Amino acid sequence: PAEVLVIGGRHTFDGSAKAAEVSTVPLGLEVVMLYNGGSELPVLPGAYEVQATIRNPDYRGVGSARLIITGELRGLVFHDRNGDGRHDPAEPGLNGVRVLLLTSDGASELASTETGVDGVYRFETLEAGTYLVREIDPDGFDSTTANERLAVLRGVGAARVVFGDRPAGTISGVVFDDLDGNGRKDEAEPGLAQVQVRVTQGDTRREVRSDDAGDFRFEGLASGVYDVWEEDPDGFTSISSNHRQVELLPGAAATVPF
Repeated sequence: PAEVLVIGGRHTFDGSAKAAEVSTVPLGLEVVMLYNGGSELPVLPGAYEVQATIRNPDYRGVGSARLIITGELRGLVFHDRNGDGRHDPAEPGLNGVRVLLLTSDGASELASTETGVDGVYRFETLEAGTYLVREIDPDGFDSTTANERLAVLRGVGAARVVFGDRPAGTISGVVFDDLDGNGRKDEAEPGLAQVQVRVTQGDTRREVRSDDAGDFRFEGLASGVYDVWEEDPDGFTSISSNHRQVELLPGAAATVPF
């Protein structure tokens, strides 16, 4: 018998064929190499089972190993100025946005990175397969695209996932003691603390309580139409309506007094 040593190794996809290293004892014996059962050298990302069999009437021997060709998953996080979810040439990338790479079921985090000044991010030396990519919205922005996307890496050596964000809006206001009953806050009229205020939009519902000055604020709101509600505190009756409807434009700030 003879010995066969096979080294498959990890290789980065670059469009060229990859071959395993093989040596024999005695040296120089001719071997037949198979990659996943075929004779063609692998090019595309994936895991390949390598088998080397000595072809010599005086010797017998078989060796095996695994050869891995890795690819790249890259993408872009951009400022979606028109909110259409598509990257237009004039829309710049967003710097410093955190992006996570997870298993396809989202159960395990595999890696994390941040976008560069051009909004581009990369995960390199990945094995072929399906991954879940998750974007973490930067402060002051909300998404115009889904924050999670499945990416399939195979065939071309790279996959691309793009995320769009735009500035989030705010709704703020004040709840005050309308001493003269004219429906407007005058300088001498104090705010009312701990008054419950809520905003709703479809299934979205958020609640806050006014601070000591009577001020309240909702941040990080996507554009759209919101209903704003105030609950009268004990011992008080509203002069103005307890319900207001507000149309919030992208990145805008709306003010609602009660």
